[in-house]
Amino acid sequence: MILLAVIFTTSPLNSATIIAEKINESLTIISITGPIEDGDGQTFMHLAITTRNAIVKLNSPGGLVDDGIIIAEQIFSSSFDTYVSSEAQCFSICGIVWLSGAQRYLDENGRVGFHGAYVENEQGSYSVSGPGNAKIGAFLGKVELSQTAITFVTNAKPDELSFVGFVEAAILGLEPKSLRQDLFNERQDFIDPIEAIKIAASITLYGTACLEMFQAPPSDFEQYYGAFLGFAQEILGAQEAGQELDLALINISKSIREEGQIISCIEAEKIIRAAKISTGIYGPSFNCAEHTSDVHQALCGSPNLWASDIVMNSIYWNVRQNLSPIRDTAAFLDRQRQWTLMRDGCSSSVVCLNDLYYFRLREISKLIEAQ
Repeated sequence: MILLAVIFTTSPLNSATIIAEKINESLTIISITGPIEDGDGQTFMHLAITTRNAIVKLNSPGGLVDDGIIIAEQIFSSSFDTYVSSEAQCFSICGIVWLSGAQRYLDENGRVGFHGAYVENEQGSYSVSGPGNAKIGAFLGKVELSQTAITFVTNAKPDELSFVGFVEAAILGLEPKSLRQDLFNERQDFIDPIEAIKIAASITLYGTACLEMFQAPPSDFEQYYGAFLGFAQEILGAQEAGQELDLALINISKSIREEGQIISCIEAEKIIRAAKISTGIYGPSFNCAEHTSDVHQALCGSPNLWASDIVMNSIYWNVRQNLSPIRDTAAFLDRQRQWTLMRDGCSSSVVCLNDLYYFRLREISKLIEAQ
């Protein structure tokens, strides 16, 4: 297949070469070639967030854990696929990046090599890096690998590699797939610059006013804000992009006045999640493995409802513990019990759940503002 265009090319000194190639109107391949060094994570992130869908083609001997994890996190959040060909090498942190793919493609004669994270001392000898392995382990837990697979991936000594081919990867439950021609169909193009500005404005609200509400960990959203806004400026020009950003922020302020901060933050979380950026929310307020009713499983399977459920649960317990500005706690708790019965009556209807959470949280938001 003939490459139609090179969209972005970045090759910092002593770093990996990261290139996004537009194969046709419906497919982008992002290639990472060479050692992953300081700054490569940011380079990849800035390129990836303006790409709707991609296959990330890997050919790297490994490199820095921190930058590799940034790349892996972005691939995972974006639901990109990863690919290692039979001619490529993909060792150490590159192997972790390969595991981050929504679909992990591996040629039948391809190999991926793994070992634990390590540090090199002044004498040139290696020792295991506890913090590095902790970061890798935390990420592998997020992609839901089995404990057997995690042990295999991190168990080799720093100066050794544990290799997997297609068959070994399948046995470990890594679910490798063969690259097929049908991957080149039904994929979207790059985002619209106006949409990028809307995402940047939502990031502003979410990062400054919503994290505590959702009990989400702090995150460096500034890098995403700058990347999305910069992309829009390149397409529209600085003046028009600035005007569109002002309009987006005015619309957010209007939403806060009319709907309340809770609803506005929930909408911002949905927009950011749709942009494939981690919002720090990975499930509803309860353990999905322990709650198997239809309504609980519907909530578990609907990421756009997770923020609503978390903030609803937080408000409820704050009122119970007298940590809320709501003064008439008895009336509130009685109304909440009625609402819970109505919610459970939705069973597996996501539409019903969306409506009930929206109207109840909007009601609560107005109640808090009136205190």
